Amino acid sequence: STVYCSSSDNVTVSTTTDLTTATYEWQRDGEAVSSSDEVLNISEPGTYRLVLERDGCSLISNEITISPLDENLITLDPTGDIILPEGSSRTIRANGGTAYRWMNAENAEMSNSDSVTLTDPGIYTLVASIDNCEVVKQVTVSILDTFKVPNVITVNGDGINDQWIIPNLYSNKADINVIIY
Repeated sequence: STVYCSSSDNVTVSTTTDLTTATYEWQRDGEAVSSSDEVLNISEPGTYRLVLERDGCSLISNEITISPLDENLITLDPTGDIILPEGSSRTIRANGGTAYRWMNAENAEMSNSDSVTLTDPGIYTLVASIDNCEVVKQVTVSILDTFKVPNVITVNGDGINDQWIIPNLYSNKADINVIIY
């Protein structure tokens, strides 16, 4: 492969040419990196080639460009965190991969397709494969409070403003103070 997934991966480059009696060197971006290994293990991006010396002439192999995986190849639609009105759902679609796995906060697989429909708040994880590489992306889903805090309470049983309920948007927040007169 010409793409390595992470900086701890190695890419092996070799030739079918018999190098046992040849004078040669492996080059990265035109600079020598090895003159004794018949197989080159690569852990850095660059353009690699093999240069053989025969009868005073340099024979240059084809060049192989090795690059790190660009995680931006996996895109989500919609992007960013998702805010759902209570009782609704949203479908998130991933693009750019060859395989997908969607997991919930408990790491249970929810879907193995390019999309998943979410209805509950939480943190969801997408593990997308691009050939042998995996890209992990997370999506945070929260619920939008759709009601307003009433400025008056009328406990008369008509179902309107009979209770005063603080929306989740304001509850359990250190910077919110509620004063009731």
